[in-house]
Amino acid sequence: MSTADDYDGVDMRGEVVLLTRNVKIQGEDVDGWGGQVLVTDLTESDGETERIGFLIFDHVQVYNCSQANTFKAAIRWEGAFQGGSKVSNSIIHGSMGWSVSVFKSNNVILTDSSFVGSSPIGIHLDNVRNVTVHNTFTADVLPRSNFAGDKIVDLEACVSVCAYMQTDQHSECYDLEITSNVAAGCKFAGFIAPGHDCDDDSSIKFKDNLSHSNKGAGALVYPDRLGNSHKTCYEMSHFKAYKTTLPCLATQYDTNEMRAHDITCIDA
Repeated sequence: MSTADDYDGVDMRGEVVLLTRNVKIQGEDVDGWGGQVLVTDLTESDGETERIGFLIFDHVQVYNCSQANTFKAAIRWEGAFQGGSKVSNSIIHGSMGWSVSVFKSNNVILTDSSFVGSSPIGIHLDNVRNVTVHNTFTADVLPRSNFAGDKIVDLEACVSVCAYMQTDQHSECYDLEITSNVAAGCKFAGFIAPGHDCDDDSSIKFKDNLSHSNKGAGALVYPDRLGNSHKTCYEMSHFKAYKTTLPCLATQYDTNEMRAHDITCIDA
């Protein structure tokens, strides 16, 4: 029976994910170096011919891919500026490293897909424009097994939105839509994502997302360096989390005023 009527729309029944698809891309594990799907733009050796990279995946299974302890995700966009890509109704699972990375790339849609079993990042976005992540499920993102930092916190999250590549100054990301996603079974945080301008009810940069069953926080929400005076005031809203070991919603950033509304926290 759904718990949504009792908890502000939060249905705490476990998710069921189909891990197989008719089209399957399977990597071969050679000392932690699995397969990758790389999307990029390039110029041929003649210096004139341009190749525009884009990817259209629908109902595709990607298994045992990515490279451990690197940025080389199972599917990654790097320097893909001109094309338009879409991954829908697909599953990426059993990754040795990251599931998905969109870096210095534009025009990517991830929708109605699941990313299960990766380390230590599930979905990574940095220095991007016009990227949509909608109605996805990211789960079982584990720490790196060989992280050797003595008393240093590793960079971990199910979904990292423009927060990984720069620690003290978040990367520039334009025209984001991170909506209606679920992050579960995360070590450090379900989401690391930007807040929005104070008194702006129209922002969909990070809205209507759910995080649960995490060893860490439900979400860390930081001031967006492209926002309107976020060092003075920024806002976080329309977020839900349950069963998190650390706070459901956490902030640890320098600003004069932080506001939060339309937040639901259960068993945090």
